Amino acid sequence: ARCRNWGKWGEADERGTLNYITPDAIVHAARLIRRGALFSLAIPFDSKGPQPAGHPRRFNPIHRMMLTGADYASGALSLPGGVGFSDDMIIMPTHCATQWDALSHCFLDGKMYNGFEATEISSQGARKNSIDKMARGIVGRGVLIDMPRFKSLPWLEPGYAITADDLERAAGAQQVTIGRGG
Repeated sequence: ARCRNWGKWGEADERGTLNYITPDAIVHAARLIRRGALFSLAIPFDSKGPQPAGHPRRFNPIHRMMLTGADYASGALSLPGGVGFSDDMIIMPTHCATQWDALSHCFLDGKMYNGFEATEISSQGARKNSIDKMARGIVGRGVLIDMPRFKSLPWLEPGYAITADDLERAAGAQQVTIGRGG
């Protein structure tokens, strides 16, 4: 309870600490760019991963083609002017990989962020604290910490739980400053 921000931005707030990402914080973050290096944070996202085999509730993404180049060539899809296309779909649990959770994702004693009742979530979706409140406004300074390097390991074993102490010590060792809103 001592760490709660409930009510800090008003009783109707559904953005939580995203309120710290102000226009000034975004401008500050943009000024920190020194080079345009790109690097991938990708993880396997196919029939082989990211879920381990035998997970009791989640499964890996299932990719299915609905229309292909062969369908076009066979005439199954005939549009004027020689136009054609392919189409596919992906079936997956929304939490089968790295995710952005809405503030409606977790409850404590029947309440979610800002004291809203857990019953505000139904099979139709979230009436409060839904993900759409995050659709605009997650822009700022990103903080990356190389935990395997800090621990002198080539990688972390699956299931390793990174603690707050791990983060604080690694950030200090790697001279990374963590701030509010950017």
